[in-house]
Amino acid sequence: MSLVNVLVVDDDPSTRGIVSCYLQILDMDVKEAEDGLDALEKISQEIPDVILLDLDMPKMDGFTLCQKLQENPRLKATYIIILSATSDIEQKVKAFEIGAHDYLVKPFHPAELKARVQVGARTVNALKNTVIDDLTQAYTRNFFLSYYQHEQIRCYREKIPFCVVFIDIDHFKNVNDTYGHKMGDKALCHFSQEILKGIRRSDIFARWGGDEFILFLPSTKKEGAEILCRRLQQRVRNLKVGPKEVSITASFGITDKLSEGIDLIQVADDSLYKAKERGRDCIYTRAPLK
Repeated sequence: MSLVNVLVVDDDPSTRGIVSCYLQILDMDVKEAEDGLDALEKISQEIPDVILLDLDMPKMDGFTLCQKLQENPRLKATYIIILSATSDIEQKVKAFEIGAHDYLVKPFHPAELKARVQVGARTVNALKNTVIDDLTQAYTRNFFLSYYQHEQIRCYREKIPFCVVFIDIDHFKNVNDTYGHKMGDKALCHFSQEILKGIRRSDIFARWGGDEFILFLPSTKKEGAEILCRRLQQRVRNLKVGPKEVSITASFGITDKLSEGIDLIQVADDSLYKAKERGRDCIYTRAPLK
């Protein structure tokens, strides 16, 4: 099992310190948040595997924070353990109803904490297979569609610009045919890592299928998407894969937010085919770039 990332959210510094220290002894990567607002900031920077969440906190209580976490599709594979000084059954039921996975009553024995967190880590490890593509470490197609459905509604409602980009590795079949599928897999991994390095934390990059990928860019207008894709295009051009230093290029199809009801994924896919028709290693929006 890979290193487990845990976020401890508790307004009591003593409790945070004790829990963090014990989990670090178990070789877990632990971060702390002093309240709900601090937790949201920490989560925006890095998605934890397990969240230990105290219910009774100022500024934002644990119930409110848990509900906010459930609204974020990025946290689909995150395991939430409620920490509380009360064993009241109604409170436990409410915690599970709003999305908590486990409930631990204070004070708790370190062995019980260890067991609960390890169960969470195993659960997350299994869930990640439905969220993260094992080969490329990009998000899966199913996760992207779930996230996109949620985010596009929010963007239309709040009048936030966004763009969708389809990306395809050019002549990828030739890489497999010439150098073998092992080299093809390496090319996919290197390509994916370059894209992930070049985008923001808020951007969602997923493997659509084979050598085709999709990118969701929130709070981004068409001009910003074009600038980003030029940078990503150059990053891909600079790639040298394997001992034979195989070079690859990619084509990009961009669309920005249109009227509600229009299938932007299909529009971006059509733009990608236009890019391919223009010779590949090309960027195409709904109108050709000047």
